[in-house]
Amino acid sequence: MRRPFRKLYAAHVVVNLTSGTALDGYLVRQDGPLLTLRAATVHEPGAAPAPADGELVVERSRIDFIQHITDTGGSA
Repeated sequence: MRRPFRKLYAAHVVVNLTSGTALDGYLVRQDGPLLTLRAATVHEPGAAPAPADGELVVERSRIDFIQHITDTGGSA
């Protein structure tokens, strides 16, 4: 079974959904078409960011793209 997100396990990611919502958290598991995020924040258009309770499970077909967040150690 091919696991395209294997290298991102426990990595800080932003999952951008086809609905326009973004999920900022840590990718900790992939089970078939499902991705699991922990310590996530939900970013919805027109609303303040809101921390999610527990884990978020996202179906891969609802994902537009994923951004891997890296800490460069510098300041912007």
